[in-house]
This record gives sequence, structure tokens and C-alpha cells, in this order.
Amino acid sequence: MASPGRGAFGEPDLLARCIRTSSYNGVGALPRLLIVFLTAVASTGADVVPHVQAVRQTIHVHGPVVDLRGDCGAKGDGVSNDTGAFQKAARMLQEAGGGTLRIEAGIYIVGRQGHEEGAYPYYRREPIFVVRDVNGLLIEGAEGAVIRLADGLRYGSFDKDTGEPIEPNMPFLDRDCHVSASVMFDIARSRNVILRNLELDGNRGRLILGGQWGDTGWQLAAGGIHLFGCRDVLVENVRTHHHGQDGIMIGFAGLRESDPPTPHVLLNVISEYNGRQGLSWVGGRGLTAVRCRFNHTQRGGFGSAPGAGVDIEAEDSICRDGLFVGCEFVNNGGCGLAADTGDGGYSRFEDCLFWGTTNWAMWNTRPGMVFENCRFYGSVVHSYGSAERPELATRYKGCHFEDVEHPRYGVYRSYLLINHDNARPNVLFEDCDIVANRLKALWFACGEAPGIILRHCRITHRHAGLENGDFQSLLRGVVLDNVRFKEDLPDTARDYYIIAQDVSVEGDTHIDGPRVRWQRARSGPTGPLPDRRY
Repeated sequence: MASPGRGAFGEPDLLARCIRTSSYNGVGALPRLLIVFLTAVASTGADVVPHVQAVRQTIHVHGPVVDLRGDCGAKGDGVSNDTGAFQKAARMLQEAGGGTLRIEAGIYIVGRQGHEEGAYPYYRREPIFVVRDVNGLLIEGAEGAVIRLADGLRYGSFDKDTGEPIEPNMPFLDRDCHVSASVMFDIARSRNVILRNLELDGNRGRLILGGQWGDTGWQLAAGGIHLFGCRDVLVENVRTHHHGQDGIMIGFAGLRESDPPTPHVLLNVISEYNGRQGLSWVGGRGLTAVRCRFNHTQRGGFGSAPGAGVDIEAEDSICRDGLFVGCEFVNNGGCGLAADTGDGGYSRFEDCLFWGTTNWAMWNTRPGMVFENCRFYGSVVHSYGSAERPELATRYKGCHFEDVEHPRYGVYRSYLLINHDNARPNVLFEDCDIVANRLKALWFACGEAPGIILRHCRITHRHAGLENGDFQSLLRGVVLDNVRFKEDLPDTARDYYIIAQDVSVEGDTHIDGPRVRWQRARSGPTGPLPDRRY
């Protein structure tokens, strides 16, 4: 249990940590939902648990209470197909403009496909639960409520006339051959929405797989939760796993920075073993994830790019005001976090764990990304820098970087622990520990002033497997302010050096030595470095 006044991660309570995000990157105040959420947290003196009171203040659900079994005829016996019951529940709530869906304990099998002679594609999916334009919707499961996709649904490219799997040349966009497996909860243009206490099992291993479709992989619907064009949403205590595509997708087409916030909160969500992403955030202003796990994407079956734990990729929209606290991004087939395309980024990560085991722990090229007290295990690549807008450059504060083996899955090593080649200026590492065990530590190359900035950081070189006279880190266009270069090498280690070109040394910067020296192996200086440009 967390100590009084401190959060569950051993840091000051969530309120104190989250309030600091209220004007980060200059993008404005926190969404209303999160402000009230934090107010409730502060009033109780606890960490995250009292969010329920906060949600009650902001999300109001009226209308009928629909019981999935009693009112809609669901069996929940793990054998009967309950798609019709979910469809009936959706119709009832749609007609009422909102309401509550109660799901008792049980295993509810969903998902159906049929064939209509002369209609394409050959297999046509039925919707499961689809609502539009409702105001006030609560979907709540009792303990042990599991919704599982049916065995044997087709997914991928199938011949439009015979229904047999085909292997097309990619990219392939023929919708007559496009067979999707459906989305469990498809909610759009709605507000005041809560999904709570559910397990959504996409049953990825029991899909009948056709050929790929889209630009790469299987870019077709087969997900747990889709939220498009929604506002004031809470997803709480949901495990969404083994879907063919995404555990959760959140988007808001056509959004601009001048538009009102679109708050979404994910609390204690586990989104793992999905085919494409744990979470795809493709549009919105205000996404908060607390104690969520976005792990093991693409593991245990087929997968599609990007294959990330979380992908921030605005599509005909913007992604702004993201906040991730105490979240995991571990053992994904793609990057733990990917932020590489679209008008997105602009997110803060606190007390998060990134662990790349076969791919980069993180790949980020978008502006406004801030990481505080995070742990990165495995190689990290790219950053965003800017001479014109330094406040949008990537910032790391109090973070730890190391190539540590995961006890089950290993660690991804790609020659360098942190690779920021051809970087732009003002990327900041402050009070960070960087430990390279079996990798070269840094490749920091920036051709614009002031360069990449390391302030009050500690870099430890442990890689004793390099050739004699090789370099351990490369610094070009870098500012060092109170930085210590340490080494932990055997007495029999060879001699190494730190490449330093166009490096400005400020404050108390120190090279421990004796094996790793400044600028030259064997003859380069160690000890304190005079303040000047090298």
C-alpha cells in the first residue's frame, strides 16, 4: 500500500504530479473531466481510487437499465452465440438516447458472419454493439463477465466468389475481398460514456486467417473498443486482449487545436496480446491513461504494423494533451511507444516503464513529448528538436536508460543505447541515468545550436566487448552541464574514448577514467573538464 501522501509508484501523490501538466508545452489547461478527477483525488487524500466520485460529477447517465440476460436473452454460457442479445441491447439504448447495460458474470460468445449469394465480400460480418449520438451510456460488467469472439470467424483477404483465402500482392485495397471480424463495442459521436469491469477476449488464435489486406498486414476491423468523435469517456478496469487489430482505438476526425477538449480517461486498463496495437490514438484533445498496461502486441500469433504498445498517429485530426501515468509498454513486437506520423505528440509520460525486447523501447519524432521519472530498458531512437520552438523539444527528466534483460523476454539492443542522429536542437536530458551494459551508450549528433542538452546526468560505460581503441559514446553538437561519465569495466579492459566534436562543456563535468577517456583512447584527459567548447 502506498504511504500517506504518496502515490502507488513511490512518488508524490497523483494530484501533485498531474497538476504540473496543466500548461505543459503551452497547449492549455487540462480537460474538464481530468480537472474534476484530480479535485476528487485531492479531497480524499488518496491516490487514484476516488476517481469514481469525480466521474459521478462529470458523467451523468440517465435512461433505462438494460439487463443483457433478462431483457435481451443472452445466455453467457460460453457456448451459445449472444450476438443477437448485444444487438438488441444496442437498439434499446440507441432508441432511448442512452442508459445502462448490465452484464452478469459469464462468458458471452459474440461475432457472426454470413454469406449472401452475389454480395461482396463473400463473408459479411454482423455488428455486435453499435451506438451513435447517445448522451449518457454505462456499460458495466459484474465480476467474471467475459465477452469472447466466436471461434472460426474469417479475417483478411478472401476470394469474393469462392470464399477461399487469397494471398494478394501488397498493398491490396479491394473491398470486395475485405473480410473483417467486427468490433465488440463501437461507440461514436457520443458523450458521458463509461465502460467498466469487462474482459474482452478477441480470440485471435481461433480466427481463420486470410491473406493480408491494406498497406501492410491485416488492416481490418477486429477490435475490443472503438471510440470515435466522443467526449467525456471513462474506460475503467477493462482487460481487452488477443484482438486481431487493436485493443482500444480512440479518434476524433476533423479536430483542430481551437476545438473544445475531448476528454477520455483510461484507468486500470490492460490491453495486451493484440495484433496491431494495445492502443491506437488517432485523434483527440485530452487522453489520460493511469495504471494501464499496453504490452505484448503481436505476440502469440499474427500481427500488423506498427505493432506498438501505443501508437500516437493523428489521422485527419490532431492528438493533444496526452497524459500517461504509471503505465507499461513491455515486450511489444513493434516499438513500446510509436509517435512518428500525423499532427500528434504533445503528451506527458510519468512513472512509466518502456521495455523493448525485440524492437525499440520507443520511437518518437513528434513535438511536445515529455518523459519524467520513466524507465527505458532497451534501445531508444529519435527525438524531436526545434530551434524555433524549444518548448516543444523532447524532454527527459529523472529518467533511467539501460539495456537490461527482461527475465522472460530479453532486451532489444541495436548497437547504441540511445540513438539521436541528425537531431535538431534543444532536446533535453535532465537528471537522467544512462547505463550501457553491452552497447555503446550514446550517438548524439546535432548540427544546430544549442544542440542536445545533458544537464546533471550520469552516463555509465560497461561495455567491455568493443575493440581496443573504439569509442563508447559519440557527442556532436552537444551541451554538457554537470555531467559525469562513469565506467564499470574490468581491470583487463581495453582502452576506449568518447568522441566529442563541437561540444560545449559547462559546470562540473567529469570523466572518471581510466579506461574511457575524453576524445582520445589512452592519451585523452580524465577528471574534471575545463569549461569551454571542444
